[in-house]
Amino acid sequence: SQHFFLQLMFFRDKPRIDTRIQSFLSTILGAERDSTGQENKIAHMFKTSYKKTVSKVVVEEGLKNAVHKDNSLQHYAYWLKQLSFVKESATRHGATAYTYFLAEITQLLTETARAFANLVVSQIQSDYILKIFSPDKGVSGASNLLNIFNNSFKHLAKWEVHAAFVRPIFGYLYTYIDILGMNHLIMNADHFCSAESGFQIKLAISELYSWQSRKLREYKPVSQEGDSLLSQAANLMVLDKGVVTDKELVKSIFPSLSNTLLYYLLQHFKSSDLSVNVPQDLLQKFMKSGVEKSQLSANSLVWKVPDTDEIRIGPL
Repeated sequence: SQHFFLQLMFFRDKPRIDTRIQSFLSTILGAERDSTGQENKIAHMFKTSYKKTVSKVVVEEGLKNAVHKDNSLQHYAYWLKQLSFVKESATRHGATAYTYFLAEITQLLTETARAFANLVVSQIQSDYILKIFSPDKGVSGASNLLNIFNNSFKHLAKWEVHAAFVRPIFGYLYTYIDILGMNHLIMNADHFCSAESGFQIKLAISELYSWQSRKLREYKPVSQEGDSLLSQAANLMVLDKGVVTDKELVKSIFPSLSNTLLYYLLQHFKSSDLSVNVPQDLLQKFMKSGVEKSQLSANSLVWKVPDTDEIRIGPL
């Protein structure tokens, strides 16, 4: 306990930690005996058969209401910082009596990270996805999305939120945008399956991942450009279509796209100054490579848009 209080005194000078959190911690994780030598009541409750219930009540009444009091990126970023400190402090305290308490804190941290991501998602308008395919003249197709990324990251950086939260939040956002974009392409294949669109898509995706390499380099990559479904589809549009006759190249260039989806995109590919129509004999040959004819419809090929419930938080 004395070691814990030394740690707590050190953090009193940290401007990022709220004094109310310090007070909360000193109550929950403080000296196990009071001035009369009697066991601290809260410490005793954590060590009894009631410790699971007590942990839940303490977190819900002491912290959960405060976390959900406001609904803003700044508010959730602030609480990701505060709750991280609570979890790290309780972990350093090392008492097995706090197992349930740590579980409740971890769950609240996960809920807070998901709430932050949900707010960011609510700002992503369908028009922002469309701009990836058809950007305004002289404006990046990723500009609106990058503005959202910059604003979101600003709040996380201000409160020095741990990488354990930054990575899954942005990993989710990249996946969310990628699947929305891929579904838009599938549903509008007649309009956007062209070499011109392929180059526009590749440029926008490249800018999104370039932002990641600059802003998130301290947090390690949350995803790779080569993993992007939309980037793989764009590769199909700009490359020589004969590439699909080579099984090894197909696995290497389009690792996440099924042969059925590739065939569907080739079927809808439009010729232009940059590329000619896909030869029918190539389509017929590729049809024999495992294409599911019953799945050759847009509604059968679209991807499930992920929910923020899929965000998982790693160890701090």
